[in-house]
Amino acid sequence: MQNDYDRRTTHRHKLAPLLPTGAARERRLRLYLLAVCNHLVGGLALTGLVAYIAHDSGLDQALARTLLFWPIVLLPVAFAILAASALENLGEETAQALFWAYAVLIGLSLGSVLPVLAGVPIAPAFLAMAISIGTLSLYGHLTEDPPSTPAALLIAVLAGVVDAALVGWSSECSALLFIISVAGVLLLVGLTACRMNRIRHLDRQFYPHDDPSKGSIKAAFGLYLDALSLVLFRTTATASPAR
Repeated sequence: MQNDYDRRTTHRHKLAPLLPTGAARERRLRLYLLAVCNHLVGGLALTGLVAYIAHDSGLDQALARTLLFWPIVLLPVAFAILAASALENLGEETAQALFWAYAVLIGLSLGSVLPVLAGVPIAPAFLAMAISIGTLSLYGHLTEDPPSTPAALLIAVLAGVVDAALVGWSSECSALLFIISVAGVLLLVGLTACRMNRIRHLDRQFYPHDDPSKGSIKAAFGLYLDALSLVLFRTTATASPAR
């Protein structure tokens, strides 16, 4: 007759194929971090595109002459406060919709206020940040390493700085735009590195799900909100003398 020890041992052996190995956990974590980077790249690129269209089409100057200017400028601030407080309780689809809507709203807001008040187009700065985080994702895909290694972060910074230098060199407000773009890249990459522990915590929270991208939109949204607040603070401090 099988004793309790034998039954427990047999039960563990039956569960063994179902338990994730260390290699499987690391692979899933890499896919999760790549999904976070991909969402963040999409949000930054969308913001930059909307900001570019708002400035290039003259929509920013048109809005500056209407009563809608300040509501459009200030609405993202209220939106960010509400989204940050409710982010953990949002469903996956709701978080997706809010993330893309906020990216558009930020592009319209910053693409209008900074060219009008400071004479600085903000779209190149978001392009530099998108290229920087996109480099993290590309590094992870090519090397099969997590996009959070020191080498990946260093390459991301270099890619963003080179892009900022090229855009700043061809722009009429080269020095100020270069400073804003480089500051945005450094703050975003630094914040991404600091937030990796939080992102890993979210990954462990959503680990039982089969889809590695589960919860990645919330991590990307939170990172986008935090990075944006730092970039706005730095941009305001840098551009204020130019007003």
